[in-house]
Amino acid sequence: WQPDLSHVARDELNVVVYEPAEDTYLLCDALSAEARAHLGARRVELCVEVGTGSGYVSAHLARVLQRSPSSPSPPTLVATDVNARA
Repeated sequence: WQPDLSHVARDELNVVVYEPAEDTYLLCDALSAEARAHLGARRVELCVEVGTGSGYVSAHLARVLQRSPSSPSPPTLVATDVNARA
C-alpha cells in the first residue's frame, strides 16, 4: 500500500518537500508494529505530526488506525510543517 501523494507536485519532491525515503518507511514499519503491540483496546482520538513533509507518515498512520477494532471512527490527524508547500 502506498499513500496518495498526488497533492504534491512531482517537481517539488526533494526540492521543496521531503520525499519519502528509507527513514520514512522504517518509521512507518515501527508505527505499525507499535500499533499492533500496544494499542489493543485503547481508542486513539488524536494524532499530531510535526514536520510532516509529504504527509506520508500521517497517511500511513491513518490507514493503520482505520483498521483498528478499538476505533470505530478514525482519529483526527493534525499534520503541520514550517514549509507552507508541504
